[in-house]
Amino acid sequence: MDESKVEEGALRRIAAYASRETGDARKAVELLVKAANIAEETTGRLTQNEVEVAAETLEVDKTEELIRALATQQKLSLIACYASLAKGRSKSSTGQVYAVYSQLCQTQQIKPLTQRRVSDMISFLDLYGVINAPVVPSGRYGQTREIAASLPKGVVDRLLHREGEKASNEWRKLGESSGLTVRSASLSADAELTAIE
Repeated sequence: MDESKVEEGALRRIAAYASRETGDARKAVELLVKAANIAEETTGRLTQNEVEVAAETLEVDKTEELIRALATQQKLSLIACYASLAKGRSKSSTGQVYAVYSQLCQTQQIKPLTQRRVSDMISFLDLYGVINAPVVPSGRYGQTREIAASLPKGVVDRLLHREGEKASNEWRKLGESSGLTVRSASLSADAELTAIE
């Protein structure tokens, strides 16, 4: 990219992102490359706007990688969280998510884990930012987690239902047997989580 097409503010923004997150120069280079690619595809100039878009895109890419790397039970827990939220709730409890999770396991003929173990998986998903799940006191009934979405609906749909990507049999079966509307050969096609009741 021509040096005259790169704004100084954009370079400062890249340095600020990298130093704020990890201080790692590799992060800055990764962000610079992504921003430069976006600039070449759009305006031809590297501005702070392109840096912002690149930072958001990198975050979604990392989230996508994380979701793809999840084990089967973790994927089921994640789907249960978002399916529970898709019923019109802004927050769900651990018990509500576990009920959906148990239903998914039953339709998949997979032995469900205990609620305690699913709660640990919810903590893991919260730690990695795929959901928000703070622990809240329930008075004399102990504690529970209030599970809320941390990703925008469009991102969740794209990450869990990627069009055209070849899905594993477990995902396709899960979609078909759970009442998800699968419009192609993969669960990651255009499915609706709201179908789980």
